[in-house]
Amino acid sequence: MHLYGQRYWHDDSLIVGNREALVKLKNAIDMALTYGEGRACVSTSDWEGYDLYVKCLPGEPETHKEWDNLQLPYHDREMYVPDEKEELDPYKLIVNWRK
Repeated sequence: MHLYGQRYWHDDSLIVGNREALVKLKNAIDMALTYGEGRACVSTSDWEGYDLYVKCLPGEPETHKEWDNLQLPYHDREMYVPDEKEELDPYKLIVNWRK
C-alpha cells in the first residue's frame, strides 16, 4: 500500500494498494470505529513494511479540542511548518498500539 499525502492545503491525496492491503485498511478502519483505534501491517512495493494506524476521535470535530490542535498533514515545508509547541503530534493520539 502506498499513501500519498497532501503537500499543501487543497492538494489531493491518494491511497494505492492491492486487494489484500485495502482489506487490511478496511479492517483497521472498522477496528477504529469500534474501539477507537486500528492498525494494519502493510508494505510498500519495495517490500518495506510499516504499520498504518487509524484513530477515531470521539464526538464532533467542532467540539473536540484535539482535532483543533492537531498538526496539519501537509508535508511541503515551504508551505507549512508544524508548530511543535502549539500543535499536537498525531502519533500521540495512538495509545493502544504504540509504546
